[in-house]
Amino acid sequence: MHRRTTLLLIAAAVLWGGLGCAGGPFHTIFRGPGESIPAQDPRSVAYIGLTRVAGGAVGDDLFPAPLPDGTGVVFSSDRHSRELKLYLEEPRRAGALRLTHGAGDDVHPAVSPDGSSVVFASNRDGDWRIYRIADLAGSAPPQALTEPGADALHPAFDADGKRICYMRRSPRGVWEVWVLSLVDSTERFIGSGLFPEFHPTKERIVVQRARDRDDRWYSIHLIDLEDGRERELVAGADWGAVNPSFSPDGRWIVFNSVRERSDDDARPDHGDDLWCMTEDGRQLTRLTETARSEWNPVWAKDGQVYFTATQGERVGIWRVTPRLP
Repeated sequence: MHRRTTLLLIAAAVLWGGLGCAGGPFHTIFRGPGESIPAQDPRSVAYIGLTRVAGGAVGDDLFPAPLPDGTGVVFSSDRHSRELKLYLEEPRRAGALRLTHGAGDDVHPAVSPDGSSVVFASNRDGDWRIYRIADLAGSAPPQALTEPGADALHPAFDADGKRICYMRRSPRGVWEVWVLSLVDSTERFIGSGLFPEFHPTKERIVVQRARDRDDRWYSIHLIDLEDGRERELVAGADWGAVNPSFSPDGRWIVFNSVRERSDDDARPDHGDDLWCMTEDGRQLTRLTETARSEWNPVWAKDGQVYFTATQGERVGIWRVTPRLP
């Protein structure tokens, strides 16, 4: 695995929810709302094309953040340095526009709903902090949104672009979900979890979360911001469900599975296949089934799912357009 990818996966703790023994074969019990159903063959899905979006001659490209109008994608890459920087790839223009410079790694970009600004995580000043480029078309330097002293990663905008949610490491080492107002800088603690994302139309957040007991794998949870109620949508007995992202209408959630390698090293891989399910945890559907690793899916407003995938020794960004019922 590439050094940069390893760094980010360790920093964000995306693979295992806790400690425990290695998982067995890929047999799963999916837990929907208020029920448990036995493992079964997932329903198939038709899709339109499988397109590589970004991939330079050297280096890795990862963490896609599509523009809301479908004209391009912001992503992290180390194609020009040993550290990850943000780039903007637009099919209508030749080459990729470099957005960030300086020291440190810049990761987990998210584009505002109006396409004017980008938030991202960076360790340019030591700790992982959330930064914002207020004008994507301009040249103003990034401004820090969070304070030093606690690692903060994976920002995501709400539907109005007035708030972001993000994950922050507590003094106890637990990853927590926070909401930050971009209007008055007030913050709200939501609970434990990683890789949060706002629902596009409702006051809800989807996160990945581990159980506080002897289960090592993450599962997907939906948190209601108005009453604090929480629901586990999908969980595997011997695999993890991570990196959730809502469809533009909020009806579906895409995520990637994670399981351990079957080789002698028994090391966890950083991705497996892409899946989706309805907002209530039903109609589990496999989007991809390949030998390569696929992770960090993001559902764009034009209906396409962007994701990171390995191809040989390289890491690039791809997209697929699923046809769902």
